[in-house]
Amino acid sequence: MIVRLKLVLEQDEYSALMESALADLRNPSDQARFILRQELERLGLLNVKRVPIIQADILPKLNPLADQ
Repeated sequence: MIVRLKLVLEQDEYSALMESALADLRNPSDQARFILRQELERLGLLNVKRVPIIQADILPKLNPLADQ
């Protein structure tokens, strides 16, 4: 289920959110969700779901064109 939340920010909070979103190449809504999720995980209030990171040294093996 998806729930929409209206959030009221002061100008300095909005500016900081925009700066953070631009640095991470996200739109402000996605950045706010990302920050909220990180904090909830840090507090132990949300289970961490992580996708394993593929190590760079095996990437050429996954690309059949890398040997050409």
